[in-house]
Amino acid sequence: ARVESQLTLRRIYEQANIVAMIHERERLSRDLHDAVNQTIFFFFLISEMLLYQAKEDAPQFEQGLAQIHQLSRIALSELRILLFELRPDNLLRSKLSDLFRQLTKTLSIRVNIKVELILNETVQLPPNVHLTFYRIAQEALNNIIKHAQANEIIITLDVNKHTGQLIIQDNGQGFEADESDTQGFGLRNMQERAKSINADFIVTSTPQTGTKLTLFWQNMGLDSPSEHDDLKN
Repeated sequence: ARVESQLTLRRIYEQANIVAMIHERERLSRDLHDAVNQTIFFFFLISEMLLYQAKEDAPQFEQGLAQIHQLSRIALSELRILLFELRPDNLLRSKLSDLFRQLTKTLSIRVNIKVELILNETVQLPPNVHLTFYRIAQEALNNIIKHAQANEIIITLDVNKHTGQLIIQDNGQGFEADESDTQGFGLRNMQERAKSINADFIVTSTPQTGTKLTLFWQNMGLDSPSEHDDLKN
């Protein structure tokens, strides 16, 4: 009875921590929306107005203003993604295909990379699998921007009631198999995420040709673990 009492108290404590964390994220989201988001938005509007005037009256300032306008556009887009992700329910309510469109829209603003989306999503994956697919896609795209020097990415998503498959290919510089850990590609973290949902995770790469990442999950009819583990990250 004493052990059971301690285990119950521990579960209550962990649940309270999760609730407190969610409330704190919601508060941070509100603060960012009310202050930082509005400031960057006004900065974006002013730079857009100045850019228009520079074209007419001061062409020599046009290039600098264009850079300021682009940076404010990038900051605004990335902040909106952050605000969206700070409310975990947003990720769970949204289809993966919509989340991928949002990710690639922000990516196209940040860098000059052509992104092709091939999306087939007939059902929504279990919550923890859904979040894992999103996080791996997010990390893979960030790694491509940082390391791959690619100018083209193809993202293929195929989800049905039995399986889920995500393929991300780029035409970047690639890497040797034994260099993946030393060059900062972050593969280990993605492998651990895939393992947490019993999914296959395969990466193939050829130097100067590109990299292909494949994530494959199969519905084995088992109850899915709680999504709170991913929300903690």
